[in-house]
Amino acid sequence: MWIRRGALLGAIVLTVTVLVVQVCLGPVMHPVPRGTSADFWRMVADVDIGGTRGLGIAAVVLHDERFVYVSGGMEDVWAYWIPESEAMANWPAAQAALDMRLATAATDDCVASGYRRWKAIPVNERMGIVGLNEAVCAASCAQFERDLPRYLRRERYFAYLRQMAECCVKKMDWYWATFCFEFLFLGALIWWIAWPVIKGSGVLRYVMHWGLAPALFFLPSWLGYAVPRLHVLETGGILYSRLLWFSLRPAHNAAWEAAFLRCLPPILEPLSQQTPFAPWEPGSWASIGWTMHGPISAMVAGGAAAILIFIVLGADKYVFKPWRQKYRPQGFEVVMDAPRGNE
Repeated sequence: MWIRRGALLGAIVLTVTVLVVQVCLGPVMHPVPRGTSADFWRMVADVDIGGTRGLGIAAVVLHDERFVYVSGGMEDVWAYWIPESEAMANWPAAQAALDMRLATAATDDCVASGYRRWKAIPVNERMGIVGLNEAVCAASCAQFERDLPRYLRRERYFAYLRQMAECCVKKMDWYWATFCFEFLFLGALIWWIAWPVIKGSGVLRYVMHWGLAPALFFLPSWLGYAVPRLHVLETGGILYSRLLWFSLRPAHNAAWEAAFLRCLPPILEPLSQQTPFAPWEPGSWASIGWTMHGPISAMVAGGAAAILIFIVLGADKYVFKPWRQKYRPQGFEVVMDAPRGNE
């Protein structure tokens, strides 16, 4: 009885622990951290008003009074957001800096050229900061063509950055769904494992619950949630991606495992907070399945759990229980007094 009560208490404690850890990791694992106005102008139009970040020109999307801007290179991409009001507060200073740059710019200054094109557009058609960013991006295409490999065309690169920004907007709007999904999934998995102990079930129920637990744990990643990407820890989840990272991922899977994993429908991908794979990224969707846990890993872990159950429960049933019954200490024999005749 004490084992069943302990399993019930342990399941409750672990479920609460999952909730607390997710609340603590929630701000850290947010897919799009908050930036600053200085960094925003540095990445959007190469305006130096105190910003420190920046790698090329970022793509900008305005959504729900928030600017989401994405910049990156060949393998790394950075995404941030700031409120529209905070960005517009430095708009006069940024425009003054751009006017000064335009007056003294060289002929090959793509930022000044883009700003000149943007000012030539009628005021009611400029589209504010987003239009300025598009003009600067269009003017800087020649520079990107010189710096990046031939197979990465300029239109493809900026289209990818804009796609990334739109994807980040959707991820931000559905972050609450990711939080709820992970809590419900990990909590249900804890109770699935603890249920045979709580109910005092037989060996077959133990084998079914504990043997299927590894496959159930890997199932979200098989269906597109927090798919392992090269050597990155934050792969789209909150707590689940960290647990997946520390589960001793195999170095390489069999060919049939990779084919099997690629055939599964990625129905949970919308809940994953990871950004899409870049067209040039080595860990693209075509290579998914080679370095993530596959059916063999699930079968090995489930088989080990089943063997452990048989060893522990079988030893208790066929070895320790007969031994306890055989050597159970016997008490004194109680003899009842015979009833007396007068009574």
